[in-house]
Amino acid sequence: MLLALKQGEKRVFTQHLNEILDNNQTLEAHWFILFQLYIEISKYFNIDNRLDQNKAWLQEFKSISQWDDLYRWKAIFFDPLIDYILYKWDKYSKDYSLQVKIFIEQNYHNSSLSLDMVAEYLELSPSYLSWLFKKETGINFTSYIAKKRIEEAKKLLIQTKLNLYEISKAVGFNDVKYFIKVFKKEVSLTPIQFRELNT
Repeated sequence: MLLALKQGEKRVFTQHLNEILDNNQTLEAHWFILFQLYIEISKYFNIDNRLDQNKAWLQEFKSISQWDDLYRWKAIFFDPLIDYILYKWDKYSKDYSLQVKIFIEQNYHNSSLSLDMVAEYLELSPSYLSWLFKKETGINFTSYIAKKRIEEAKKLLIQTKLNLYEISKAVGFNDVKYFIKVFKKEVSLTPIQFRELNT
């Protein structure tokens, strides 16, 4: 499993992990296995848990009493640790931030666009992808989407005669009132004021 991580083989690592967990099906067994793996992997790769979590992983882990708790802990702490190691050790790692931007470019008009959707596409945990995107771009995922949508809305306001409802739908907002609110926050003008000043 350590070799799989060093070679950037996430699917191989996950396959081995699932096999181990499938052969040990009690909550206590899963709890013990994930705890040991977290410790050993962190030590082997000299990870000091810098994902803004410090020792929170251990405090949360101690409070696990049911399956939902364990699944939540794995999603918040264990999976991001694995993604962090894969990113750190792969010298030829993908430019994930660029891929996120490309994905947003292609899907900003989809009102269902979310961090979970992009994370699934890139095969990363949402919490790790959120941390990585903010670290590499200086802006969080939600703010980046909002800015992208408003930039596209500005083009439509200038270049077309579409009404606000049509424009809001075209750039991924289902609620025109919310679109106007976000637009004014980003531009310091309402969409109508912006159109009047630029056409």
